[in-house]
Amino acid sequence: MSSVWDYGGRVNPFVDSVFEREKFVIDGHEYSLSQMEKEVLLGDEYADKGWKDARVHFAVNCASVGCPPLRDQVYTANNLEDLLAENTRRAFATDHHLKVEGKTLYLSKLFKWYEEDFREASGSRKAFIVKGAGSSMVNRVAETLEIKFIDYNWALNKPANLPELH
Repeated sequence: MSSVWDYGGRVNPFVDSVFEREKFVIDGHEYSLSQMEKEVLLGDEYADKGWKDARVHFAVNCASVGCPPLRDQVYTANNLEDLLAENTRRAFATDHHLKVEGKTLYLSKLFKWYEEDFREASGSRKAFIVKGAGSSMVNRVAETLEIKFIDYNWALNKPANLPELH
């Protein structure tokens, strides 16, 4: 298998997307990966509790290179804040998520697909990036005049496909 889509759903209309299969039981309810991300972690109920956090887009992972780098740690109440911040910085450190060339800011398509989450969190995509990026990137991002989106890479998120992180 070379892509997350090899697990089904993108080409075959008779097979649910790997993200839509309700295979995970939590508290007696079946959830798909998509439901866990969009309806639970980023859903209204979490927002009402003050828990909605756009950095979740850099913590959950679809197992493709276009997603944030995989972690080898479990998220806990004690480490969540630190790991969300670290994951965001790690993602921004790869050309798969963020790069600046001249006055153009190139962003992961996550910023296109979930633009409202980033606006809600910080007012704009650029403000979200400035808040979460390393200090060396802040001024470069602030000086950009246009945004373009990086082609999403659906290859499997494994060390050989992300050498800059290893």
